[in-house]
Formats: sequence, structure tokens, C-alpha cells
Amino acid sequence: MAGIAFQARGFLLRLPNRDTFPLPPPMMLESLGPDFDTDGGTIHFDTNSGRPNPNLPNPLFTPIAIPIYIRAPYFKLPSSTTPFSTRQDTPVSEYETVGFLLDGLFASHAAFYGGPRPEISMVVQHDSDHKSVVLVVTSHGRILVIPRHTKLKDIVAGARWPRLSAESADEVPLFKDLRKEPRGLDERIDGIELTMGWFMEVYVIPKDNLKELCVFLPSVKYTSTNVLWSRSSSLNKLETGFRDFRIQ
Repeated sequence: MAGIAFQARGFLLRLPNRDTFPLPPPMMLESLGPDFDTDGGTIHFDTNSGRPNPNLPNPLFTPIAIPIYIRAPYFKLPSSTTPFSTRQDTPVSEYETVGFLLDGLFASHAAFYGGPRPEISMVVQHDSDHKSVVLVVTSHGRILVIPRHTKLKDIVAGARWPRLSAESADEVPLFKDLRKEPRGLDERIDGIELTMGWFMEVYVIPKDNLKELCVFLPSVKYTSTNVLWSRSSSLNKLETGFRDFRIQ
């Protein structure tokens, strides 16, 4: 039932991950340790019983909770040698907004890990919607700009392609796509894909770095290899932490 509800919303799931959904793949599950909650820590119906609500007109649309990773590849503290990446402690309701996830995140991280001289300017840069943007990457590499007031469920609905004929801009948001080229035949079906078959990724990128990233966008081709936090040699200088982009 959870799988059908997941697909009804417009999420995509690759064939290799369908046998283990909603669990992480075996190697990652092992790395998460014995305390990982395989029921409450994965995508599930956001009800006390963890089951769909039979009293709704369509029980498939019982609210769900989604595991979320937040990536901020340009947010680097002196105490860290790797780009910022964090998973929310528990899956997040699809009715929460991106702004809710990010509220105070970078300031608290810098206060805890930044040492005696936290990088205040870097915190402000990532906390401010005037100085940074939130992005999601679709299954076919469309890079969508997400306003911080957007609910998670609306990210999934707005990224879905093709858009349903009955959908209007008032009901389903239309996000700015940083990849300008027209969709090819291989993009007939697109949307938010659960990375490794179990979590959703949200990126926070400073606008100054976004300009640098956009220089590469016309000349890069997305490949569907979902290697967590992979970096191709062509984008090493950007240290974006995006999934596997390669020069054509």
C-alpha cells in the first residue's frame, strides 16, 4: 500500500530499488547501524498506526512522512573537511515546508561545530533566502528552484512530468528550471526520485555559487547513476556534491 501511495503522488523509484523499498539498500542499511528504525525511519504513512486512514475519500492520500537529507556543499566549517550533509532525525511530514527544515539549521550547526570563531557570514548566506536558493534535482537532472514556503508534497507535485491536464498553477506550483534545453524523448516521465530508493534530497546553494554552477549547465549531461555524494572530475572545482554530472 505504501508503494502505491508513494507512486500516486508522483515519486519515482528505480527498478533496482523496488525489491528493498522502503528500506535503504543493504550496504547503506548496515552503515546506518543497529539502532536505525526500519519502520519509523523510512517513508511511511504519518498516522499513529502507520497505516492509511480508511475514513478519507482516498486512503492512498493519507499524509506520509519522508526521510530528508539536506545538502549544502558550500557550507564548510574549519572543523570539517567535507561538504555539509545532514539527515533529519525522523522522516518529515509532507505538509512541512522547506523553510521549516532549514530554520536555524546552519546557525545551530556552526554554533556546535564551528569552534571559537564560527563562520557567521557563511551562516547568514545559507540562512537567507535573499542570498541562497533551495534546489531539487529530478530523476532526469532537471534542477528546480524551490521557494522556502513550499511544502514537500508540492515539490513532488510540481516536479512531476508530464503535468496532469487538470492541474493548474494555483493547485500545483511550477518551478524555475535551471536547465534551459527542451526535454528530450527520454524525459517523457520525470519527477522526484527517492535517492537509493528511500530518501529525498534538498540542496541549499549560495546565489554567488549558483552563478558559477550555471556556467556549466549548458555543457553537462545528467546520468542516472545515483551515487551518493559523487563528484565528477568536471565539477570538482565547484564541489557541488550533486549527483553524477558528466561533460558531454
